[in-house]
Amino acid sequence: MAFAGAAVAVSAALSYYQGEKQASAQRKSLRAQQQGERESAALASASQRQAEMEQRRANRQEPDVDSLLANEKKRAMQGASSTMLTAPNGRPRLLGGQQSTLGGGGV
Repeated sequence: MAFAGAAVAVSAALSYYQGEKQASAQRKSLRAQQQGERESAALASASQRQAEMEQRRANRQEPDVDSLLANEKKRAMQGASSTMLTAPNGRPRLLGGQQSTLGGGGV
Protein backbone atom coordinates (compact mmCIF):
# COMPACT_ATOMS: atom_id res chain seq x y z
CA MET A 1 0.00 0.00 0.00
CA ALA A 2 2.86 2.35 0.73
CA PHE A 3 4.10 1.75 -2.78
CA ALA A 4 0.73 2.72 -4.24
CA GLY A 5 0.58 5.87 -2.09
CA ALA A 6 4.06 6.88 -3.23
CA ALA A 7 3.09 6.27 -6.84
CA VAL A 8 0.00 8.46 -6.45
CA ALA A 9 2.10 11.19 -4.79
CA VAL A 10 4.69 11.06 -7.59
CA SER A 11 1.96 11.08 -10.21
CA ALA A 12 0.32 14.10 -8.55
CA ALA A 13 3.66 15.91 -8.34
CA LEU A 14 4.40 15.22 -12.02
CA SER A 15 0.93 16.32 -12.94
CA TYR A 16 1.35 19.54 -10.98
CA TYR A 17 4.78 20.15 -12.54
CA GLN A 18 3.40 19.60 -16.05
CA GLY A 19 0.50 21.96 -15.33
CA GLU A 20 2.85 24.68 -14.08
CA LYS A 21 5.13 24.17 -17.07
CA GLN A 22 2.16 24.47 -19.44
CA ALA A 23 0.85 27.59 -17.65
CA SER A 24 4.30 29.17 -17.85
CA ALA A 25 4.47 28.42 -21.58
CA GLN A 26 1.02 29.97 -22.07
CA ARG A 27 2.04 33.13 -20.20
CA LYS A 28 5.21 33.38 -22.29
CA SER A 29 3.21 32.89 -25.49
CA LEU A 30 0.70 35.55 -24.41
CA ARG A 31 3.49 38.05 -23.69
CA ALA A 32 5.04 37.37 -27.10
CA GLN A 33 1.65 37.82 -28.79
CA GLN A 34 1.01 41.09 -26.97
CA GLN A 35 4.48 42.36 -27.90
CA GLY A 36 3.84 41.45 -31.53
CA GLU A 37 0.50 43.28 -31.47
CA ARG A 38 2.16 46.40 -30.02
CA GLU A 39 4.86 46.31 -32.69
CA SER A 40 2.28 45.81 -35.43
CA ALA A 41 0.21 48.73 -34.15
CA ALA A 42 3.28 50.97 -34.00
CA LEU A 43 4.29 49.96 -37.52
CA ALA A 44 0.78 50.55 -38.84
CA SER A 45 0.68 53.98 -37.18
CA ALA A 46 4.07 54.92 -38.65
CA SER A 47 2.98 53.69 -42.08
CA GLN A 48 -0.22 55.73 -41.87
CA ARG A 49 1.70 58.88 -40.89
CA GLN A 50 4.12 58.32 -43.79
CA ALA A 51 1.23 57.83 -46.24
CA GLU A 52 -0.47 61.01 -44.97
CA MET A 53 2.74 63.01 -45.37
CA GLU A 54 3.21 61.69 -48.91
CA GLN A 55 -0.42 62.52 -49.72
CA ARG A 56 0.00 66.07 -48.40
CA ARG A 57 3.21 66.45 -50.38
CA ALA A 58 1.48 65.23 -53.54
CA ASN A 59 -1.47 67.58 -52.99
CA ARG A 60 0.69 70.60 -52.30
CA GLN A 61 0.11 73.06 -55.09
CA GLU A 62 3.09 74.95 -56.38
CA PRO A 63 3.08 77.55 -59.13
CA ASP A 64 4.18 76.38 -62.54
CA VAL A 65 6.95 78.93 -62.98
CA ASP A 66 8.03 77.65 -66.39
CA SER A 67 4.52 78.00 -67.75
CA LEU A 68 4.12 81.50 -66.29
CA LEU A 69 7.42 82.66 -67.79
CA ALA A 70 6.58 81.14 -71.17
CA ASN A 71 3.23 82.96 -71.20
CA GLU A 72 4.87 86.28 -70.31
CA LYS A 73 7.49 85.83 -73.03
CA LYS A 74 4.77 85.02 -75.55
CA ARG A 75 2.82 88.16 -74.58
CA ALA A 76 5.98 90.27 -74.75
CA MET A 77 6.50 89.17 -78.34
CA GLN A 78 2.99 90.32 -79.31
CA GLY A 79 2.77 94.01 -79.99
CA ALA A 80 3.87 96.84 -77.74
CA SER A 81 6.10 95.95 -74.87
CA SER A 82 4.62 96.07 -71.40
CA THR A 83 5.15 94.56 -67.98
CA MET A 84 2.80 93.73 -65.19
CA LEU A 85 3.39 97.27 -63.85
CA THR A 86 2.98 99.18 -67.09
CA ALA A 87 0.23 99.24 -69.64
CA PRO A 88 1.00 98.53 -73.31
CA ASN A 89 1.47 102.28 -73.88
CA GLY A 90 4.30 102.33 -71.30
CA ARG A 91 2.42 104.30 -68.68
CA PRO A 92 2.08 102.99 -65.11
CA ARG A 93 -0.76 100.56 -64.52
CA LEU A 94 -2.31 101.16 -61.10
CA LEU A 95 -4.38 98.64 -59.26
CA GLY A 96 -7.98 99.40 -58.41
CA GLY A 97 -8.94 100.68 -61.84
CA GLN A 98 -7.81 104.30 -61.29
CA GLN A 99 -5.28 105.61 -63.75
CA SER A 100 -3.23 108.49 -62.45
CA THR A 101 0.37 109.57 -62.24
CA LEU A 102 2.39 109.58 -59.08
CA GLY A 103 1.99 113.36 -58.77
CA GLY A 104 -1.77 112.98 -58.44
CA GLY A 105 -2.76 114.29 -61.85
CA GLY A 106 -4.85 112.27 -64.29
CA VAL A 107 -3.46 110.40 -67.24
